[in-house]
Amino acid sequence: WCRSKCSKGYVGGLHDYKCVLGALTGLQQPPSCAPVACKRGFPSGLGVRSNCSVVRTGEACQAGCMEGYKIDGGSGNCTCKDSGRLEDCDITCVKKSCPALDWGNASLDTSSCNSKKHGQRCGVLCARGYAPFGAALQVLECNASGNGSYIDVATTAPASALECRALPCWAFRKRITRGMNISG
Repeated sequence: WCRSKCSKGYVGGLHDYKCVLGALTGLQQPPSCAPVACKRGFPSGLGVRSNCSVVRTGEACQAGCMEGYKIDGGSGNCTCKDSGRLEDCDITCVKKSCPALDWGNASLDTSSCNSKKHGQRCGVLCARGYAPFGAALQVLECNASGNGSYIDVATTAPASALECRALPCWAFRKRITRGMNISG
């Protein structure tokens, strides 16, 4: 007599067989073993996504980074082992950066928008010597998905420059000449 059972990582019934003249008897159906779903070792962490929710022994799945994130180390090629654990899923994701905001316009102060990461906010103001025509401040959010641009938080549209107009010289003269008599 012999008994077959499923290998580690698989489930199925036990089957008893008898060997008679070199042939197995009692074999009405071949034994069937089904792979077991992995329950541990799923990829996780900031910005990590995967298709590993239903993976079984011997199967593979992929882990990667969400929009606005990039791989900073590890591998996203996961394999479900017979231990019930996904292995080789040691991926690390970090937020992408947006480029420095440069609209080529001296009337704007965009310095707070340098070195922003995906999801971080910054403000655009009129530069010194300029006054806003309309909104005084524009709040932007780094949207590092795709081309890495900024969106206007108020409108959720792609960012466009504030309108700032140069202040007239007399606006500066009042500040500079306090108590002085200047003619002409």
